[in-house]
Amino acid sequence: MKNFLSDTRDVIEQLYGPVIVQHFPNYGVFWSKFIGVRDDVEDRLVPYGLNLSNVPGENSEEIERCYQELCMAHYTLFCHLAGTHFQITQLENSTKLVDKKERYFRHWEAFELCYLHLGIVFNEIYHLWGLVFLMEKRGNVKRAENGRIYGSEKELGEYLNQIGQKGESLHKQIEKLREDVIILRNNITHFARGLHKLVPRGSGYAIPLKIIKNMLWVNKSKTTEWRLTDFKIKQDIENVETLLNNLHELLIQEFDYFRNQQKIGIRY
Repeated sequence: MKNFLSDTRDVIEQLYGPVIVQHFPNYGVFWSKFIGVRDDVEDRLVPYGLNLSNVPGENSEEIERCYQELCMAHYTLFCHLAGTHFQITQLENSTKLVDKKERYFRHWEAFELCYLHLGIVFNEIYHLWGLVFLMEKRGNVKRAENGRIYGSEKELGEYLNQIGQKGESLHKQIEKLREDVIILRNNITHFARGLHKLVPRGSGYAIPLKIIKNMLWVNKSKTTEWRLTDFKIKQDIENVETLLNNLHELLIQEFDYFRNQQKIGIRY
């Protein structure tokens, strides 16, 4: 078994691993237990692999496919977190620009990309859990003809609500955070760029503390409470990574339970 921070050979994980594991250490735990790297003759980066000798042939092919997709989705999740951190840096750097027009464009471009990345992070949460549930044949999760996983959002909620107070709390957190991110993404970045104010004395920007659906520019004059954009996105990425860490604790347990039940080994 390899150690994520010291052994990953992927350049994005090398760049942003130390940042992301501060609030999401279970990313590294999952990577070390289930993914890792091994070299073949072409020196490609590939997952550990599964030992499916104890699994009937009609099931082993689907489990192997789900496992490969699980590794891909896990990495995709990381890349979008890394993209968020990169865009936060771009947002902060934009406030130092002297040219007001350039500053304005770069600031809001970075802000929008932050929330586009975070929106995809939530898609990958459901994708990961859907793959584990599909391997377990839990509930109504299935793969459509085009390969997409369906049913995982509902099934994850039901699963979390069935495992006690901690699960119920996580379900509420994921719903609340996802709603906050989607509201920002849809209403500030897609619908109403320009719904902001310039921060006095500086070159930063602020958005309304409370965003309502399809909020018009005219509502700006009625807004009395504002929040700095950099403060908002930093708060959101920390909250999302903390939530992911707690969900991953359960994801690791669930995948381990499935492997043990099916006597599936990991080829380290």
